[in-house]
Amino acid sequence: MFGSDVDSVGVKQGLPLLIPSAAAALLCVSTRAALLFACNPVCAIVVSMGTYCSRARRARPSIRPVITWLMGLLVMSGLAGAWHPSEAVDVLATATKTATPTKTPTATPIHADLYEPNNDFNSATPISVGGSLSNLTFWPQGDTDYFKFWGKASRTYQVQSTVNPGLDSYMRIYGPAGAGQLLGENDDVEPGNLGSRVIIMAPTDGFYFVELTNRDPTDPVGRTYQLGVDEVPGTPSVTPTPTDTVEPEVSATPSGVPSAIPGADAMEPNYDFEHARVLGAGVQYDNLNFVPWAGSDPNQPDNDFFRIWVKPGLFFSCETFNLSPGTDTNMILYLGPSFEQGGPGNDDRAPGDYSSQVSWYSTFTGWLYILVGPRWSGIPPDQLAPFTYSLECSLDQAPTLTPLPPTRTPWPTSSAPLPTYTPVPTYTPYPSATPQPTGVVQAPSPTQQPSPTPPPIPLSILPLPTATPAGPALRVITIDILIYYDANENLNPELEEGIRDLAVAVYDTVGSELVAFGYTSESGGLHFGPLSVTGVVRVEVPFLGYSRRVSGTMEQIEVRIAPQPLPEDIP
Repeated sequence: MFGSDVDSVGVKQGLPLLIPSAAAALLCVSTRAALLFACNPVCAIVVSMGTYCSRARRARPSIRPVITWLMGLLVMSGLAGAWHPSEAVDVLATATKTATPTKTPTATPIHADLYEPNNDFNSATPISVGGSLSNLTFWPQGDTDYFKFWGKASRTYQVQSTVNPGLDSYMRIYGPAGAGQLLGENDDVEPGNLGSRVIIMAPTDGFYFVELTNRDPTDPVGRTYQLGVDEVPGTPSVTPTPTDTVEPEVSATPSGVPSAIPGADAMEPNYDFEHARVLGAGVQYDNLNFVPWAGSDPNQPDNDFFRIWVKPGLFFSCETFNLSPGTDTNMILYLGPSFEQGGPGNDDRAPGDYSSQVSWYSTFTGWLYILVGPRWSGIPPDQLAPFTYSLECSLDQAPTLTPLPPTRTPWPTSSAPLPTYTPVPTYTPYPSATPQPTGVVQAPSPTQQPSPTPPPIPLSILPLPTATPAGPALRVITIDILIYYDANENLNPELEEGIRDLAVAVYDTVGSELVAFGYTSESGGLHFGPLSVTGVVRVEVPFLGYSRRVSGTMEQIEVRIAPQPLPEDIP
């Protein structure tokens, strides 16, 4: 019909049709020629195709009008038989090009947060009470973040971190003194919640420091957490889990834990070892009382439990003071979280002074527990609030004895010379008269006058000096002493059970003279010798009130300090 200007193309329904650019140009020429013919059923299609070809010179041709024109051509030539417009629609739908999906942009990984560097106390990031910080990170791995907030004395604060998946925070709260004043610590808020929460009562006005670390070993890139600080009005409520414990195995507080009654101090609940509140060394805690956390029975006294971190070789002194009228405290130290690990205790500091004071020379690393209880009972719980006391545990220097001369004074090598003996003169008698021969008359002799009696010669008696007795023979001895605290009660000294810096003295029992003096080593041992002594010696440990006589030449002494069980309740 169109002559040689047209190439016939066979099309099957449902198959895609691809027309090269050259074929499209040829079709445009043939379409323009078709306008010279008379109108027929596809005249409208051909005219519309001509309009497309006029635009094809300016834009990339679309295949849809080409197929429409081609189907009309086939109908006119009788090659496709009966035709219906819906068939062309099916072909066009099959040939439509599928759009390429748009690529979703990848989020930028989050590394260091905006508050870095804040890796120590000096660079701690300030945070306001009642405020919060977000988009915080633990990048790079092993990062430690420090924050600080201003606290007021005797007010209670809650510090809580909220972590996104892939992080596990661990929190410590320090007082104004910094690293030496740990007030509380916590790992998980509750099972399944890997954030942290600590509630403290501020002992003084000042900045309080928050230390946060990540316990999750995976890569922290792109993982964030939030931190908030709030003041808790009045007495803090019971939280599902202990907020100041380092042991992750401690389970949540049961729902049956009693709640506070009016008048309880800010350190409650601290009614047993599990709820013992952490004390900072050298920090004074005021307005404490014996209002029980749950006090329906006035015959059950309220015992206040506390704990402080100790290390070997440190000397701690805990005391109650500022007692209100009528308050009488009793204090006992425990070397672990059980009544079977009881240590020293004290009721009254002095006659007439109802406060308590206990000193402890630490021999281990861990928690030292302090129990403070009242000496009276029978007062209704709602009347106990006025009976208050203050508490402080300080780190002091271990008492030292005045050093004595390390060696004994030697005996003098020579004695004083004896005085020269003066002999007493011998008395010379007068001569007697010579007798006359018999018959010889002698001329009368004059009357003899009695000769005067010579005066007695005075005698001078000089006392002889008392001879100094010779001392006993000297002998050489050696002494080894070991002092230890038998914490596991196996009757054998262990490596870390020795007590160091205890003064030990050796005396000569003959003259009570000091022979040797020294201090125990870190392992609790001390060696004396060789020592030159005259007899039995006495070994003393003044701090323990220990004394023992030693007569052998090679002595080994072990001084065992055994743990003493105490009653579960203070009488």
